[in-house]
Amino acid sequence: MSAATTTEPTNADVFASAAEKAAEMSEYLGSKEALGQRHEELEDYAEREGREWIRRILQGHYDLRGAVERVVRPRGMDGVLRTFLRPTAGAVIRDAFEQARRRDPRFERTWVVLVDGNRDPLRLVKKAVRKLGVSVTLVVDLIHVIEYLWKAAYAFHEDGSKEAEQWVQQRLMWLLQGETAKVSDNLRRNARAAHLEGPALKSVTRCLRYLRGVRDYLGYAHALEAGLPIATGVIEGACRYLVKDRMERTGARWSLVGAEAVLQLRALRASGDFDDYWVFHLEREHQRNHLRRHADGVAPAPLPALKPRLQRMK
Repeated sequence: MSAATTTEPTNADVFASAAEKAAEMSEYLGSKEALGQRHEELEDYAEREGREWIRRILQGHYDLRGAVERVVRPRGMDGVLRTFLRPTAGAVIRDAFEQARRRDPRFERTWVVLVDGNRDPLRLVKKAVRKLGVSVTLVVDLIHVIEYLWKAAYAFHEDGSKEAEQWVQQRLMWLLQGETAKVSDNLRRNARAAHLEGPALKSVTRCLRYLRGVRDYLGYAHALEAGLPIATGVIEGACRYLVKDRMERTGARWSLVGAEAVLQLRALRASGDFDDYWVFHLEREHQRNHLRRHADGVAPAPLPALKPRLQRMK
């Protein structure tokens, strides 16, 4: 297999066509035919062929510039070329905490972070919390917990059966009442009593391992009492409405910069802040395009002052 290689074009390469056209014009203007033509005919020829020469020489310049300014797509740590750099999970979490800090700089509100139980995001969230020095209530998304309960339920009951639904509902009520340890103990007893093995035992073991890993963040009884969220449905719904409904339209293709601009405008409109933003936008445009170009930031009046009308008095 041969590897494809590319070389940088030289001036001789990109301007060869323009040089050929210039030589052609020089040869014609030195010919007997041109010497016998009138001045206006020569001017017409020079104007017509000169435009073609200008086009070729500019095209050569653009080709040379394009080679110099060739876009280099970012390469990730895994060696894969990508069309843009995606922010890391740590950067997204830090940005979220910075936005929260700007909204509550004195830490007077109750901060709640909903997670899915994955260790890496939890670690990053805890790191951001320590850096800010803010008290945060961590809650595992209830929907994620229910998914593990459903998988465990199918180890004891038929898939889609009424018994499986009642089994999940009972353990869900225990979780909402703050009896997390009761759920885990019941799972172990049920697994021993049913003599589970193979895939059935594996699903129960996975559920127990998950509950053990997030046991400190299952305080649903306290969260409900305090009026705090226990699931991310409202957040995911907002993401669907704000992002997916707009960006995933048929045939839509977005650059990172263009998508960010559209989403910011959509968020302003959805939040009811667009009118206030537009006033701010016009003020900044006026400052950038006019006031900063004049001394003391004062733009002169665009029209001369009206002269007072003089009345003839008898």
